[in-house]
Amino acid sequence: YDQSILISGESGAGKTETTKIIMRFLAQIGNVKMNNEDGGNDSLGEVQRKVLQTNPILDAIGNARTVRNDNSSRFGKYVRLLFDHSGELRGASLNTFLLETTRVVRQQASERNFHIFYMICTEQDEQRRSQYHIKQPHSYDYLILCGGALDRRDGVRDDTLYTTFLRSLEVLGAKEKTVDGLLRTVMAVLTVGNSSFSTHTNSAGDVVMNIDAENMTLLNQVSELLGVECDALIRVLTTRSMTVNGEEFTVTLREEQAAEMKDIFAKTLYRTMFEWMIGFLNGTLRQDSNSNYPIDTCGKIGLLDIFGFECLQQNSLEQLLINYANEHLQQQYDATMIEAEQLLYVE
Repeated sequence: YDQSILISGESGAGKTETTKIIMRFLAQIGNVKMNNEDGGNDSLGEVQRKVLQTNPILDAIGNARTVRNDNSSRFGKYVRLLFDHSGELRGASLNTFLLETTRVVRQQASERNFHIFYMICTEQDEQRRSQYHIKQPHSYDYLILCGGALDRRDGVRDDTLYTTFLRSLEVLGAKEKTVDGLLRTVMAVLTVGNSSFSTHTNSAGDVVMNIDAENMTLLNQVSELLGVECDALIRVLTTRSMTVNGEEFTVTLREEQAAEMKDIFAKTLYRTMFEWMIGFLNGTLRQDSNSNYPIDTCGKIGLLDIFGFECLQQNSLEQLLINYANEHLQQQYDATMIEAEQLLYVE
């Protein structure tokens, strides 16, 4: 029979770490063949290793330091582990929801952005640093403007996490082009956050956009990282199109509108990268490459790990949805347990 495990609790209670422990336990007991060729991996097979290697990647792109927790999940995830009739782990799948994209452009005081932004700044290869235009974390507005912290309180080093992150991608079979595209996207988000625009109104009453040399350099770097034309990028960030009576017009945004559009662009770019990475992980976890076992006949054990209830100094709509979902799940858990207790007394 299919089973699900709901892991709940307030922020910092240990839900994510508990999920990892359960996943490792299920991966180990799901290796019925006990393949001991890789002794350093606790006798884990190909699928088992891949399932566990998703954790460092999800932590990097979906977790961040909050006021209460240095490795808080800023998204919810449902992991399905697929077992055949003998109990062998044959594959897995991931579903995610409610990624906190507002964190990309704004954080509470003493909090951090997503871990990956700080991790990539520890890159040691000078060629990569030059190629991706990597600077120190304090150089990026999206990491410091809101009084965000740059370090972690739990002693975990970003350079160590970065090495583990790249190794996990390698284990999961990510090609060099895939890793390159991922790192380019992360740096494009950080770099575009440093750009700014100014406008003035000409004698005809039209809004004119001004982009100085420094900001043009930043936009050229972003377009280079994303592999798009710089003119096309500028149009996206500084104009909007509207249709009146079947005729299309291009309107230049005002300074504050362009700043808002820049933040929307960064959040959308990050969310797209996150969703693409989930698709990549699902593709690699689908099934053991050496097995032809039909996945549709597998039994399933589901793990639901949702971010904890948290009340911040400034709560966004996303935080409201997070707290509502958390309360609803806790209510479901309480109702189930109370009903089970009542049945015991009835019997």
